[in-house]
Amino acid sequence: MPAIRPAREALIGRFIRLEPFRPEHLAGLWTALGRPEVFAGGYGGGPEGLPPDETAFREWAPNYFPHTRGNTYVAIVQGGPHDGVVVGASSLADFDEVKEHAHIGWTGWDPRVWGTQVNPEAKLLMLGLAFDHGYGRVKLQADDLKKDHPRPKASDTQQEVPPEEDQSVAVQEYSFNPLQAEKEVRVGNFYFKKG
Repeated sequence: MPAIRPAREALIGRFIRLEPFRPEHLAGLWTALGRPEVFAGGYGGGPEGLPPDETAFREWAPNYFPHTRGNTYVAIVQGGPHDGVVVGASSLADFDEVKEHAHIGWTGWDPRVWGTQVNPEAKLLMLGLAFDHGYGRVKLQADDLKKDHPRPKASDTQQEVPPEEDQSVAVQEYSFNPLQAEKEVRVGNFYFKKG
């Protein structure tokens, strides 16, 4: 099946729905994402990227999201006491129909949903959409500017491995298994393929 860019339509999950980005979402996105802790991990360019107020965020966000070259989705809680609350955004973009390649990234979540089912479900919905539209490889990007994830250094008695030969930073391909990915996928660029 040749790759075909997916239409901008809502994706419905069990816990969230992903709606295509619209300017009406900006107030909810500011509430969810306009926090130093969200930008501290690398979102939006890192701590310096955090807009100072909602007005600045309303100008910044449409330029940050790749919604003109991809599908930017706003995650909204479905059901329960927080039904309808915007909790973040993520994008499926950089479509290459010839190489059947796409990219999931530009993801930021409200700290209240960190470690919950929101991120895995959003990624599964977008991966499924990409695979269903013929994209055989999907890059997943995870940023973390925290200093507690340094690249391991060689001891004085070991010879340091050049980065291009270091298997701990090499590009890896995964057949998507969310349980295994939770153990292995933390920071970097990861490529998923259907199969």
